[in-house]
Amino acid sequence: MAEIDEGPAPANFYDRFIAFVIDTLPLAPLYFLCVQYFIPILALFLTAALFAWMQAMMLMRWQVTPGKWLLGISVFDLEGNAPTFKRGFCRTLTYWVSAVPLYAGFLAAWFDEDGRAWHDKITETVVLETSPQLGKVRAAIRVFSGFLMAVLAGGWLFLWVGLPVYLDFQHERDARQALQVLGFLQEKHFQREGHYAQDFDSLFPKGKTGVMLEDLKKVLDFNAGLAMDAGPKSFSIRARAKDGNGDILEISGPPPKLRVIRYP
Repeated sequence: MAEIDEGPAPANFYDRFIAFVIDTLPLAPLYFLCVQYFIPILALFLTAALFAWMQAMMLMRWQVTPGKWLLGISVFDLEGNAPTFKRGFCRTLTYWVSAVPLYAGFLAAWFDEDGRAWHDKITETVVLETSPQLGKVRAAIRVFSGFLMAVLAGGWLFLWVGLPVYLDFQHERDARQALQVLGFLQEKHFQREGHYAQDFDSLFPKGKTGVMLEDLKKVLDFNAGLAMDAGPKSFSIRARAKDGNGDILEISGPPPKLRVIRYP
């Protein structure tokens, strides 16, 4: 590229990243608006075209987008001028080129001597720091965005890792409690009748079988079967918990003893 003597320095990678995040915030509502009137794939292309048009108009007129303005960085062509509408439009569309291979095209700006990403090189543009006086503002935005990204990353981690683990724990705990209740009812039946119940109609209070089975369905996987074997002096009840592990729980007696059967 043509060198600019004693000119602005290439924009910081982190500043570019924050500006990019800010600039792409309208994409979701824009797509939501388009998808109300068009099929999803057409809405996606229309959203990309509208976004590119808005970016190109701002770059041609002011050389900045809202995110870049906040961070004090601007877009130039290689001759130091504002990008034309065509160049700005193509620059935005070629974000896809930088994004598709695991965002490698964006990350390239981190290692490039002039801080240029793939879409910069394709459209012959460069992003430079043009408002060094915004140092304190830029620092505040960096701190806030870093905090926000940490919160979002923590939320994503909880949603995809922590929440499933927590729900599995809850499902197994509920299944354990359900089988313990069944074991308790078997012991009560033995004390009352002198033998264990052979079926659920005998086990549950009269007229309550349907209601209690519906309650059990909330915590036990009936599709995998609910099995009860009982003799005069012993019993066992097996059921599958509604957790991601597919654990089978068994309670047997006397005395009622609960165990979890895990399959690899």
